[in-house]
This record gives sequence, structure tokens and C-alpha cells, in this order.
Amino acid sequence: MNFFKSLGLLALATFSYADTINFRLICVGCNQVQVAVNGKTVELNRYDDLPYFMGPAEANVNDSYYYIHDGQKENFERVFTGDLKDRTYNDFFNRQDTIKPLYQFGFPTNRKWERSIGKQELFDDTYIPTIYVDGGLSFFQNAPPGTTYVDRVTFFLKDNVHYYRNVPLSCKNRNEDKFQIRFGLPADSNNKNPLKRSILKLRPSSQDPAFMRQLIYSDILHAIGNPTHESVTSRVYSDGVGIGLYVLQEDVTTKSFARAAFYGNEKTGKISAATDELGSPLDCSTGADFQEDGNYYSFQPIEGNSRDNIVKLIKEMNRVNPNDKDDIENFDKKWFDLHIFFKALAVEYLAGHWDSYWYYTTNFVMYDDPRESSADNVKYYFVDQDFDLTFGLGLSDSMNRFGKEFPQHSYKDDVNRIWNIGSSDGEHRFAVDKFLSDGTLTKGMFEAYLVSIVKHIFNPVALGKKVDDYYERIKPELEWEYNEVEKLFNSKNVKKYNFNIEDFNDGVNDGGHKHTWGIKNWTQMRADAVAAEFGFQYDTFPIRPEDAEEIKVKDVEPMQASGNYEDYTGPTVTEQLGSYSSDANTIRVISKSIILIVLLYLLL
Repeated sequence: MNFFKSLGLLALATFSYADTINFRLICVGCNQVQVAVNGKTVELNRYDDLPYFMGPAEANVNDSYYYIHDGQKENFERVFTGDLKDRTYNDFFNRQDTIKPLYQFGFPTNRKWERSIGKQELFDDTYIPTIYVDGGLSFFQNAPPGTTYVDRVTFFLKDNVHYYRNVPLSCKNRNEDKFQIRFGLPADSNNKNPLKRSILKLRPSSQDPAFMRQLIYSDILHAIGNPTHESVTSRVYSDGVGIGLYVLQEDVTTKSFARAAFYGNEKTGKISAATDELGSPLDCSTGADFQEDGNYYSFQPIEGNSRDNIVKLIKEMNRVNPNDKDDIENFDKKWFDLHIFFKALAVEYLAGHWDSYWYYTTNFVMYDDPRESSADNVKYYFVDQDFDLTFGLGLSDSMNRFGKEFPQHSYKDDVNRIWNIGSSDGEHRFAVDKFLSDGTLTKGMFEAYLVSIVKHIFNPVALGKKVDDYYERIKPELEWEYNEVEKLFNSKNVKKYNFNIEDFNDGVNDGGHKHTWGIKNWTQMRADAVAAEFGFQYDTFPIRPEDAEEIKVKDVEPMQASGNYEDYTGPTVTEQLGSYSSDANTIRVISKSIILIVLLYLLL
């Protein structure tokens, strides 16, 4: 499955002299590939029958180089940074930035989610992975029902390459020309899987012209300390044919996700729970609510598991007193993580995530952790998913009672509201009405998180920075899809989502003629409305995780709603914090340089 390690050892053994670098390139549809460096052109060798070429050439750090395939040279020069000392990252022909770090949200909190293996190399968003499917062209042309097995699926990551044989694929949303793909990754003969995940999805963002809504949303949840799927932008090819740009993503309804998100160690990449030690993830469909009415069929167990435990939680949720601090804290500790739930609700409201619990009682997961459960309790966690229909996309008139002013309405308009959005949707939102109603101590908890998220993340400064970074990264990839990828499947759906780069620009900014809002103007309207409602100013400088570590905040606790939550949110940040400023870093670098110069002088 993982052939990079053996190739790497071979390369080190064969090319061990100091300045010999192993150049590595992904080049689909290429026959002869060369690297030009230091005035020499060196032939690269194809590995097996994959679109992957490698070879040694003399180079030093900061040397420029470029690739040539079949007589066609790249129209820019790269720089060998020396990050990996003896090799390049896995470059992609004509992609100028192999590695491009993105801005990461900072969020001041003492409640971090440190139980996940995190991104690891598979979801490292400084890189755009390539997924190459052998024997899958017919699948992409016909979107067949059921399961299709393909010969091989290869993951070209930043430094490693992994491949899997006899991989099962299935498709979803066949009503769209660019449909969703779900696939399983079989373990090897030693029951090992180097990617640590056995079930993954390729989500096409078919209705999102900006292509980044679900990426941004999951970035927000990770930053505020909520468990959710990892995601990364990926190119997909099959049998030498470009399929398109997709979001590679975990499937939160699976035990594969539960293992990685709840029992992982990000530093070691190891997982401490076997599949038979896990709880029972419940895939929640429309109508999944927490009132004690005996109708719990919308909480759907997987893999032959039971929904019995959710009945116990629902009974306890109906009993807990939202005006009793001790009772709330005991319920949070033993039964249901309210902090994670309230943060998830805050982001659902802020981003208009209607395809989930608050707006449609659907499309979320409830996971019970056996390690925190006993004969007297069952500890549950709320996990949100599928974030492409957000920031104003797909809002129906039955959900949107405010028209173009929807982003300016208060969350309070959606508490104790009569819903009945669809035939399976209920009249109320039990958990929202119980915990966010006036007079409850839980309402203050929710509002403290809401204010903090807007102050530091969901505002035109921080989120705008994130959007701008994604825009620069994604635009060349979408230009490839729009200009070079031929549509293979034609669905029977009358409504088609055929976008171009103009739609991409509009989707990022103001929505254009196809949508009421873009990501930026929705964010501006929502952030300004919340800031005005609660009387605070959001950050005017986008903080990063290291900045957030310097901001001291109190733990959110059951409290009366007051509107003043600065002790829990921290102050408004108007400039980069001192110890992490570029000036401070420059001073440190200069100081080290002066010391080295002095030492060298003394030695001479």
C-alpha cells in the first residue's frame, strides 16, 4: 500500500552524496519527463505505470529548477527550499506553489479538543493531494448504483504516496452531474492502514460556486474545539483523465471517524481504540430531536448497532433543570457535552447551516463514548457535518422569513419558533427551546460562545483572511477544471450547476446574479448584526493559534445571559500580539546572526 518508504530508502542508498537531490513530480498524461537545474537537464524515471516520476540531480538550497514533459516546459521556475534535505516535495506539473501555508484561525479557549489524530499528512492543507483511480473511468461516466470495485486508488500526498488495491466505490447525489463519491480503504495483510482512516468521501461542492464553504466551516469548528471531519482540497483523475476538483473528507457517520476523532494522538498519529471498543454513532435524519415522545427512528444506528442509549440521553435531557448550575454541570459531564453542542449551534446560526439540527433536525451525528459511560450514564457528543449549503446557499422560503436581510436577524427569532419545514420535520426544536429560552443559565453559556466566535473568527477580518488564502489556492485548480476537464456524467436533473471563474469570484464576494449572498458579504452582515446586538467590537487584526494562547479567558459556565461576556471571550484584538510580531521575530533572527558573526570572528 505504502511504497514511498521503500523507494525513499532506495534513493538514499543510491544517491547518497551531499548535494544530490531526488526530484519528484506528478505528471498525468506524460511520457518523457525531465528536470532542468543548474544548467543541466536530467531525465526522470516513471514509477511503475503511475503518473509519477523521480530522479537524482545535483542541486543546492535556493537553486532554481523547472520541469519539462514531452518537450513542454513549465512557464515558471521553482526554488529548492531544502525542507526535506535530500528530496523535493511531490511537485505537480505546472502548479507553481507545491506548498502554500494557509491562515489558521486563533480562538482563545481553555477547552481544546485534543482527542483527534488531527490532519496528519492526508489532510495537510498546505498541500493539494492528487487522487488517481485506476479502472474507474466507467464509474465516473455512468454513476452506477450500488458498489463498484476499481483496480487501484493512489494518494499522492506532500511527501508520501500510498496506494490501495480492489477499492470499493459508491456514488451519492446522482441527480448532479458532479456527484459525491464514498470509498473504503482496505487494510493490508497486517491489518494496518497508513492513512488511519478506512472510509472517506469525495464531496464535489456542486452547488457552491466558491468551492470553499465546507472547508471554511470545518476550519471554524476545529479552531473552536469541536470534533468534526477533516477536509482538504484534492484533484481527482482516473485512467489518465481529469475528473475534477473535490473536497476529500472523512465520513462522520462511521466508526473510522470515531476512532480518529475521539481516540487519537495528533503528535504520534496513533489511535488507542480498536473498532470493537467504540460506541455506536447515530446518523441523524430529518425529525431527529430530543423530546421524549417514543419516536426515535430518525436516530439511525450503523453496522448493526443499537439506538437504545439515545433513549437514555433523551430522558435525562428532558429531566435536567437549565436553571440549576450543579445539575447543568453534572449533565454536561456525564451525559451530553453542552459546550460542544452550544458552539455547534452558534456556528449553525452564524453560517446559516440549515441542513442540520437547528433548522431541519437532520444531518448530524450523535456519538456515545464507552470510556466516559457506565451503568449509570451514557456520555454523548454532537458532531455536525456536510457544510456546503451554508452562507446563504439553498435557504428555502419556509426557513428564511427575512429575505435578503436574513443574515441580520437575531438567533432569538429562531428560539421557540414553530418550524414544520418538511413532512418529517417537527414543530419545535426541543434542545434549542429548552436551553436557549429566557431565564435559563444555559442561554448565557450559548451567548458567551456566540460572542467569542464572532469576536475572533466569524467576522470580515479573520474569516476574510481565510477566504483570501483559499481563493489564491483554489482559483488555479478551478481554472484547470473549467478549462481542461470534460464533463463525463450527465444527470437527469433539469437544474444544472455549471459554474465558471466569474461565478467563483461572485460566490466569494457578493453572490452575483446566481446567489443572494457571497461568503464575504454574508459574513459582514452577520458579524455586524451580532456585534450590534451584544454591544462589542470584533477583532480588527486576524489572530492565529499562537496569538490566541496569549489571551487569557475564563471558562464558560452556566450563567444568566447578560450581554457582557468579555471575561469569557477576551478583549478585542486590534494589532498583532507583541511576542509573535514580525518585528519581534526579525529581532530574534538578527540577534542570532550577530552572535554567530561574533563567534566566527573570535574563532578566526
